[in-house]
Amino acid sequence: MSLLRVEDLIVEYSTSGGPVRAVDGVSFTIDSPGEALGIIGESGSGKSSLANGVMRVLARNARMAGGRVLLDGRDVSGLPEETFRREVRWKGIAMVFQGAMQALNPVIRVGDQVAERLRYDGLAKAAATTRVVGLLDRVGLPRGTADRYPHELSGGMKQRVMIAMALTHDPSLLILDEPTSALDVSIQAQIMNLLKELKRERGIAMLFITHDLALASDLCDRIAVVYAGQLRELGSAELVLGAAADPYTQRLLASIPRLHGDTPPGFLAGSPPDLRTPPTGCRFAARCPVVFERCAEPPPLTEIAAAHLARCWRANPA
Repeated sequence: MSLLRVEDLIVEYSTSGGPVRAVDGVSFTIDSPGEALGIIGESGSGKSSLANGVMRVLARNARMAGGRVLLDGRDVSGLPEETFRREVRWKGIAMVFQGAMQALNPVIRVGDQVAERLRYDGLAKAAATTRVVGLLDRVGLPRGTADRYPHELSGGMKQRVMIAMALTHDPSLLILDEPTSALDVSIQAQIMNLLKELKRERGIAMLFITHDLALASDLCDRIAVVYAGQLRELGSAELVLGAAADPYTQRLLASIPRLHGDTPPGFLAGSPPDLRTPPTGCRFAARCPVVFERCAEPPPLTEIAAAHLARCWRANPA
């Protein structure tokens, strides 16, 4: 039984120009504690909408229009909101949101913010304070951080506070939406080392959302590539990064500068399709360098090798 199973998830937004299906039938699993799955794609590909759908924190104009989310075999997508909040959110699944460093209240001490959910759940103030001090220490923050205000912390320290907040109830799964996007390279490395430590020593499974392939390769066991709301490729990090089968994944990899060799980085021309009126065939066809006649038909996501899936007619011409 998988720790997390997402089946045919659909997330739609209501807009003045018509409905936008930001996540269109995405399925994947995280099979065991300590496993990290990376979700890779351009801005607007549906990565954050996918995470918010799993966590059930969608915007007011969004809805989960189909599919299921199972945690330890339990269908949590159909639970009443109060039951999901009390039994699943932060206890089974916790999330560090994109732009989390701006999520802290500037006029409340850090320790009180981290302790808020603990106190709401009935933990005595002294016990909550002890728990918070331990959590802040676990994520590498100096003693006394709990008594400081957010403006007294650096960006990297704020991000560690948000990770500590997500760990208050020892969740089995941690969703991280671009957790290092606003940090400089040295602080990025510190946060990534912290995540690897939590994964290795605490056995916390992770859904790691990023546009940075280098970060994904550093942390993730498996990688899922998404484009225009659909899953394009899924497999082990070694397969996806070393033997990419989908042209979109190949172009993403080609855009990374190399330390050795004379080949300059490539680029991906064009823009993703308008999801109010998505193409009837392959959604990447208008930008694909190897497009051919059959791309007018929508390609299925097919297993092209053991545990390696791709959505491309050239990868699976049968």
